[in-house]
Amino acid sequence: MMQAPTVLIVHGDRSVSARISAKLQGTADVSIAATFDEAKAILATTPPAVLITGVRLGQYNGLHLVIRSRIGHPETANFVILDEPDAAVEQEAAAHGAVSLEYPAKEKELTMLVAAALERVSR
Repeated sequence: MMQAPTVLIVHGDRSVSARISAKLQGTADVSIAATFDEAKAILATTPPAVLITGVRLGQYNGLHLVIRSRIGHPETANFVILDEPDAAVEQEAAAHGAVSLEYPAKEKELTMLVAAALERVSR
C-alpha cells in the first residue's frame, strides 16, 4: 500500500493553517507547524512532498524554509502565501523555485496547484 504524500503548512496564524489543511483533507497527510523552529525540525526529519509557508514567522522569514527545503530536498514543491502583493517577496520566492500566491484571495488556485504537485509525487 502506497503511503499518502505529505504536506507541511507553516503559518503564524493557526486559523490560516487550519483552513488550508481542511481544503487538503483527504488528498495528503497534513502536518502543521506554528513556528519556524518547529518547521525546521520537521523538514530535517520528515521532508514533505509539499511545503506551504507564510512569509512572516515571528522573527524569521518563510523564504528561509523554502531555501532549506530546496537545498535538502529539491523534489519538494514549495509555496509561499502572502497577505498582500509583495513584488520583492514574489521575486525572491521564484528565484528559489517557489510559487507565491496571495491568500486567501487565491485560495482556489493554491488548492489546485498543491493538488497538481501531489499528483506528480503519486506517479
